[in-house]
Amino acid sequence: MAKTESLTNRNPEEPVSPKYNVVFEYIGEKEGYLGTRTYTVYKSEEDFKKSYNEDIQKRYKAIAKGVTREEAINICAGVSLETNLRACVEGATEQETGLLNPNILRMNMINTFMARENSAEEAKELLKIIRTKRLNKQ
Repeated sequence: MAKTESLTNRNPEEPVSPKYNVVFEYIGEKEGYLGTRTYTVYKSEEDFKKSYNEDIQKRYKAIAKGVTREEAINICAGVSLETNLRACVEGATEQETGLLNPNILRMNMINTFMARENSAEEAKELLKIIRTKRLNKQ
């Protein structure tokens, strides 16, 4: 989306410009990503307005603008585990073949659980669901 201002290469004499956080929810065509959220840091509201073009608006809805970093993180964390796992599967499905790459799925799921506060409990619950479904299929 937008380029963010680098704080590592700036002149220490220059004041740090204020930031403008925007939370987006995916609304595009890839069903596996529907409802997932992310946030982007812009230099300013004006920078956001310039960047939020028609192409991006087709795929992402800005659901919170000008929020603090903590608020953005909390809004993104409000997504259900099911939504996150659908995105993991979507991201691990090879477009050309439609086959699921188990290595990418594993990495996606690890990243998802690390990003979620209740990851240990959710991982245990997910394993129970998977085991139950396996037993039901046998």
